[in-house]
Amino acid sequence: MSARVAAASGKIIGHQSVASSRLISRHARATSQRLFAVGSGETGTASTLERDSASIAVKADMLPVRATGKTIGSIAHRRRKHSKAKKLLQRDIKRAKRLSDPALEGVLDVSRAAAERKSLLRVKPYRSTRKDLRDAIRQSKRASRQYRLAHSRVFGRATKAGLRAKRTYRDLKDTSRAVRATAAAFNAARSAIVHLVTFVASAVISMVTTMLAPVLVLVVVLALVVSLFTIVSNFFGSNTDTVGNIPAEYLDDVLRAGSICPTVTPQVIAAQLEAESGFNPHVTSASGAQGIAQFMPGTWASHGKDGDGDGKADVLNPHDAIYSQGSYMCDLAGLIEQDLRSGKVQGDQLALTLAAYNAGIGNVEQAHGVPANGETRQYVERITDRMSYFTGSDGVIQVGEVSGKLGNCAERQAFCYGHATGNTVGGTGYPARNCTLWAYQRRVQLGLPVGSYMGNGADWANSARRLGYTVNRTPAPGAIMVFQRGQAGADPLYGHVAIVERVNADGSVYVSEGGTGFATFPFYETVRNASQFEFIHN
Repeated sequence: MSARVAAASGKIIGHQSVASSRLISRHARATSQRLFAVGSGETGTASTLERDSASIAVKADMLPVRATGKTIGSIAHRRRKHSKAKKLLQRDIKRAKRLSDPALEGVLDVSRAAAERKSLLRVKPYRSTRKDLRDAIRQSKRASRQYRLAHSRVFGRATKAGLRAKRTYRDLKDTSRAVRATAAAFNAARSAIVHLVTFVASAVISMVTTMLAPVLVLVVVLALVVSLFTIVSNFFGSNTDTVGNIPAEYLDDVLRAGSICPTVTPQVIAAQLEAESGFNPHVTSASGAQGIAQFMPGTWASHGKDGDGDGKADVLNPHDAIYSQGSYMCDLAGLIEQDLRSGKVQGDQLALTLAAYNAGIGNVEQAHGVPANGETRQYVERITDRMSYFTGSDGVIQVGEVSGKLGNCAERQAFCYGHATGNTVGGTGYPARNCTLWAYQRRVQLGLPVGSYMGNGADWANSARRLGYTVNRTPAPGAIMVFQRGQAGADPLYGHVAIVERVNADGSVYVSEGGTGFATFPFYETVRNASQFEFIHN
């Protein structure tokens, strides 16, 4: 038994001793009363006195035992209270740990120390510690609620602002689409208006020829026609009379796509189509680009439009693809204009728009201009150089001759100048001394793309279109000249190909060629009427 327990026990036993003396005093008085009764002649007094004395002795002997029992019971009761308080404190500590709040760490340390101390029979420290811990938990939860509330308010405001911006962008996009559609419709009506005015003017002229002032009327009507045509042309964009060298089946689509915005003219659309697919609507590149405008699937999913009104936007439908190309280019031109105003990019708006079409608007903004990669720069230069070809003339003859290496395509390079070359590893499929073998070898020498399995000579133009080469009827130094079967003395079964070494000012071309029928390999000659042949470029 510890000192504290012994002291408590002694204190209780002392109190019991006082009670014992009182009890003995009461018994003594009872005994004296009985003695008095004996003196008065009452019987049985001696036996009663003896019995009372024995009872007093037994009770006096039991007093220490009872005191000890009460002391032990008190200690056990205090132990139970102590254990319960300690368990409650440990439970609160576990709950506080789950909050993971740094502000609770100090209170938790104090609480752990209090729980580890062995303060026997003392409950008050545990209760005080529990109270402090509960207060800290309440404060932590209150702070957490306030943080969540503030965060939800900020997040809610940001979400609402984002939704408002999205709705505004959608409204602007719808408005822009409506304006473009209206402009395209008016642009299509422009030609009809001019023809109508011309017809009316002709009728008026025929009516007034019998009158006295035919010359004056003619001048007035012509001035009216010219003024109306000028106003309409200035308001609605490019002049359709300056567009040419476009396949007839795509002319209306090119004019429509080139009238959506001022930056993207029909000449731009035509030069892009030539560079992308050679006006072939069935081309699929090695990277997955599809159709006459070479849309990637992801871009088509967000920018593909129904151009012919059949209710379906089909990337392989040239009418849909060309109209979608013009719309997408105008969207990019608008974004580039904003970037130019903000100083995010620098350069020519059309060149930057073409670069964004080829490499993506994000890469243009990251490079602050046309990206430095060779493919994009060549793409931009190629289209801007070819725009003059689609201005209604018969084409620009590129007078000159082969000098040095014209390109940077390695032998059997699978991808060059923005399209698949048609090369495969493991040599070529062209027989010795044939025209196709010489065309392949000479193009490799010039660093220009050429396929190692493009078929017979007459098949090269179609193979080139399928792979993404530019194919037209304009000669240029280094281009592949394609002879159809039997054309200009070519083989009636296989056709023929040659390489343009020089373009003369009179339109004739000086070519190098192979073939078993020639005296030398290669053989050189001048071919006239070059516009009657097809030429494969980069």
